[in-house]
Amino acid sequence: MSNFDRWRIFAELNCCFYDFADPYELDKYREARDTGTIESIKTLMILDIFGSLECGELHAYGFRTHPDVSDGPVLIPAHCFAQRPEMSEVGDDVIVASGWRYERVRVGVATAEGTHFTTTVTPSGKLDKKVGRPSTYPAARLALTKLSDRDPTVIRQSANRLLDAFNTEYLQHAAFHGLPSVALSERTLRNHLNQFRQELAEIGNNKSSN
Repeated sequence: MSNFDRWRIFAELNCCFYDFADPYELDKYREARDTGTIESIKTLMILDIFGSLECGELHAYGFRTHPDVSDGPVLIPAHCFAQRPEMSEVGDDVIVASGWRYERVRVGVATAEGTHFTTTVTPSGKLDKKVGRPSTYPAARLALTKLSDRDPTVIRQSANRLLDAFNTEYLQHAAFHGLPSVALSERTLRNHLNQFRQELAEIGNNKSSN
């Protein structure tokens, strides 16, 4: 698959969080009503996606416009996503880093083989294809469950302290869930931990009410 083909089917940078953000954060975003909360959650989701781009779990392609112009979309180097996202640039599907500028940026899974589509029919009757990838949460949930089964105090640990043990377990389950064998970032683990703890709390509340 050519760079242009990948770019064509990938999701625009400004709205790629609909496909690649943590489902828990995406639900909070959809439920938010005030502008400040909406923008804060979106920034966190984009920051997580930058982390996935930096570690190679996701790839981004864009048209390089500076310092020289590319003939078509090119793969944007992972190090360009080591910085905090400039949301004004993200809103325009632009990445500027290390003296390079990329426009019309789109994001997708790291390999063509990992790309999948969800197809819906628009009101006009046209097919609308969206690129996406499976959520990392099911595999993360399984890893957290196994870790907590061995040591119930694990889920009370910080994401930073738990990260190495978590990724060792997580990578054993990623492929089964259709995910690349790439370790998750501390921020992503923190989001998954929050969701996992909330689920456990809800289970505990349901048990106590019965």
